[in-house]
Amino acid sequence: MITVVAHYKALQGRADEVAAALIPYAEIVRTEPGCVTFDVNRSLEDDHDFVLYEVYRDQAAFDAHVASEHFTSIAMGRIRPMLADRQVSRLTPI
Repeated sequence: MITVVAHYKALQGRADEVAAALIPYAEIVRTEPGCVTFDVNRSLEDDHDFVLYEVYRDQAAFDAHVASEHFTSIAMGRIRPMLADRQVSRLTPI
């Protein structure tokens, strides 16, 4: 299993656009054969902060995810330009 925890900070005034893009993106990712979980969360304290919690069956499933057309067009092409900061941790269960 590969777990990914991504912390997103939306640019000022862009948080609702980030949320609007993440909703359909998450639905698409959840249909990937190797995706176990893909949860998107928005902070109650600061609505510009998002946390994505993702679990993939294995490295091959994660590699397929980042090679997908929707990752390139939506995550990289649409969401990332609206972020002030992005921190990503890749983890494995112990």
